[in-house]
Parts: sequence; structure tokens; C-alpha cells
Amino acid sequence: MTQWQKYLDFAIETVHIAGHIALGYYQTNLLPDIKADGSLVTEADRRIETFIRERVRDRFPEHYFLGEEFGDSGSPGDVRWIVDPIDGTRAFTCGVPFFSVLMALEINRVPVAGVAYFPALEQTLYGANGMGSFLNGRRIYVNDRVTSLSEGVVTFTNEANFARNGLETTWNRIKEAAGYLGGWGDAYGYLLLATGNTLMHIEPMVQVWDCAPFLPIIQEAGGYMGDWEGHETVYSHQSMALPKQLLPEVLALTTT
Repeated sequence: MTQWQKYLDFAIETVHIAGHIALGYYQTNLLPDIKADGSLVTEADRRIETFIRERVRDRFPEHYFLGEEFGDSGSPGDVRWIVDPIDGTRAFTCGVPFFSVLMALEINRVPVAGVAYFPALEQTLYGANGMGSFLNGRRIYVNDRVTSLSEGVVTFTNEANFARNGLETTWNRIKEAAGYLGGWGDAYGYLLLATGNTLMHIEPMVQVWDCAPFLPIIQEAGGYMGDWEGHETVYSHQSMALPKQLLPEVLALTTT
């Protein structure tokens, strides 16, 4: 057992319970509220984050917590749980099954273990430093055979976000290089990349809770996860994940 096993087991159990809470609201014509930043939030988001926050407090009272809906509890510390109660709330409210519950353990601002549970699909993606990455218990790896983006699929969530963030020119270069493009990504785009089914997932605007679990998962699957300049981080407000052998090609597109 590695030093992260008990935390990973706790997170997997927690997101499974939370995911079944989400399913109680799924495809029920749930009306979302619009937050100040234009994103959506529902009763399900709030209920799940409250549940996870209380569960962490009871099990690991010495740990800190960051959630999308209710922010930080306590002062920033060395050990912190980062949670997105429903990643892909728009997909969730539209009946699209790619929504997930995300949970990561961070040490000194670096995620070391992460879990993403997709309750409508019954898929659990997880990994931790030194432990490997898994989908429903099966060891997974990124695609290490391809040599170009033109050989496969690039995923994203909302194409309009590239132009909204002044990145339309960069996005056009990526579109021209990609073999195929697929939207409605959210966290499921990282799953497809980590399992070797696609070649890149890219987002022009993210928060740390959107991507924290995927840094250890994708690294342990043999891939790159980080910003558009080649730094492995979840704090840049941009993210991309891909097989490492494609990084030079992609950086030529994103840093020009």
C-alpha cells in the first residue's frame, strides 16, 4: 500500500455516494441558477459539496478544503481536498451523461491523488502518484503510438470559449492540425485522453477544481497535463492533456 492509498479509497467511496445523490436530480428538469461568472449551479451542486465537505471534516479534520460552490474552509494549508461537486453542470441539466463528481488531494499546491466519477455512465477514473491510473479497476495509459494530432481526436467543452478568451487564432491552428474535433467534453475529455482513445483535451478557461484530479491521473497514465506553455500545473486557468510525444507539436501551436 502506498502512502496515498487510504486517501484514494476514501475519495472513491465519497464520490460514489455523491454521484448517486446527483442521479436523484438527473433528467428531472432541474432549473439551474446563474452565478456571477455566468456558469450554472443547481441544488444538486450545493447539496453534494456540503455532503463531501462534512465527510472530509469528519474523517480528516486536520485537512483543508476547497470547493467550487462554497470556497475555502480554514486558512490555506499544506494538505487540501479540492472538489467540484458536479463538473459539467450544463451537461447535467441538459441530460447529457458526461457530468462527473471530482475530488483531488493536494499537497503544497500539487495534486497527488484524484478521482472522477461519472455516475450516469458508472465509470470511475482514478490515480495517485506512484500508483498508476485506472478506469473501473483496469490500468490505463495514454496513446503512445501516434506521432501527430492529425491521427486522432481533439476534445474540448465549448468552442465559443476560445474566442471569448481571445484565443481564436490559436484555436484555429489546433483545429487545422487535428484529425477530428469533439465537443461536450468537460471532465470526460480527460478520461478519453487518459484511456488512449483521443489525442488531446484542451480548455481555454478552467478553475483548479475543474482539473485538479487529472494532473496525477494523466501523469500516471504516461501523459502531459498542464498549461499551454508546457508547465505541469492546475493553476494557470488554461489546461491541456495529451501524450508526451505530441507536446512539441502542440506547443508550437499554442505558444506561437
